[in-house]
Amino acid sequence: MRTIKYAELEFAWYIQNPDKYKLLKRAFVKNDTEIYKETKAKYASMSEEYYYKLFEDINMEQFQFKREKKKLLDILKWLLKGFNEEFIEEVESEDNINSLKDEYLRRLVEYIEILKEGLK
Repeated sequence: MRTIKYAELEFAWYIQNPDKYKLLKRAFVKNDTEIYKETKAKYASMSEEYYYKLFEDINMEQFQFKREKKKLLDILKWLLKGFNEEFIEEVESEDNINSLKDEYLRRLVEYIEILKEGLK
């Protein structure tokens, strides 16, 4: 699924750019710093568009039920948004990017499989 492929590409970028990854990680750790507030605000405004762009050309015929495309995209957006926020909170003290990648992908695949099974 494209969500998993995107996550793999994102982690590959983090691994290739460790200094930028550390900066982003610090920016997303919950605290009252100005960089956190600015990053959170920018991320919130971009995230809506990001989720819909990621899935805009999804083929609805692959699903057994026929629903409005926007509603399906909303469900995927909610799943990914909540998943990412929870994951960031849980692993904020972890510094090993390879361990984070493995754990993130393992969990993401698990949730997507559950969602797929529920959509059949």
